[in-house]
Amino acid sequence: MRIAQVTFISLLLLLIGAGCSLTFGKPQSESNARPSAAPVAETSPDASAGQVTNAKLAKDFTYGDVVNPTTSFYPSDREFHLVVDLSNAQEGTQVGAVWYAVDAGSYKNNKLDSESYTLKSGEDRVHVTLTNKENWPRGKYKVQVTLNTRLNRTLEFEVK
Repeated sequence: MRIAQVTFISLLLLLIGAGCSLTFGKPQSESNARPSAAPVAETSPDASAGQVTNAKLAKDFTYGDVVNPTTSFYPSDREFHLVVDLSNAQEGTQVGAVWYAVDAGSYKNNKLDSESYTLKSGEDRVHVTLTNKENWPRGKYKVQVTLNTRLNRTLEFEVK
């Protein structure tokens, strides 16, 4: 198993004017422990692009695997980690993440950031983070996972 690695420091976070970034996972050690987060919405898979077999949120990502999988974060958690596992993914498959503040403080359905990564040969896991230099507003958030620009699933989470 290989993990895709690309770092993108992107636009200023519309939410409280803080910076946002997406980071795609770096090849690290393998692990079979993969707790899952249930998808909220899903579209039909594109078989030619492979399939998303699992998508989960966590508080950290170390040695190639998630640490403390969750759908509930604290305002002081500076990073939200998303790990997307794929099967039968071909080189050139695009995996994307679009982050939203659904109902957090005064922010309603605000797009926070988005990024996509194109898989290289043999890659089957993508790690994405959304970071904030300030505390996150309490409320509801979501991240949409896309496969070749098509919505695959939506993971909802909250900051308590």
